[in-house]
Amino acid sequence: MEQSQSLSSDLSYSNPFSKKDPFSAKLTSQQPMDAIEIRQEAPDEPVPRRWKISMKPEVLHSIQLQREKYERYLKTNNNTANREVWRVYDHVADDLFAELLGQALGQAARDMEAYCEKVIIDEFQIPNSNA
Repeated sequence: MEQSQSLSSDLSYSNPFSKKDPFSAKLTSQQPMDAIEIRQEAPDEPVPRRWKISMKPEVLHSIQLQREKYERYLKTNNNTANREVWRVYDHVADDLFAELLGQALGQAARDMEAYCEKVIIDEFQIPNSNA
C-alpha cells in the first residue's frame, strides 16, 4: 500500500508555474520607479557630418550644365507637361475600366443567376424543363 502511494505521488501532476522563482522569493517589496525623463533635442541643431565630399569647380560646373541640358531635353521631347495629355489618358483609362468592369459584373451576374436557379430547383423540387 505504501509503495502504491509513493508511485501515485511521483506520477501526480505539478504545475510548473506554481513554484516561486528565486528572484520573487527574495523580493520583499516593490518600489515605484521614478518618472522617466525624456530629453528632447533642439530641432534646429545641425546633424554632425562625418564625411565631406569635395569636387573641383570644373566638375561641379559640368554637372550643372548636364542637368540643364537634360531638363531642356525633357521639355522638348516629353509631352507629359501638357495637361491635355493627362486628360486623354484619364479618358482612355476610364473607358477601359468601365468595359472590363461591365464584363466582369455581367459574368458574375450570369453565374449567380444559374446558381440561384439550381438552388430553387433543388429546394422546391421543381422538375427541370430543359431535361
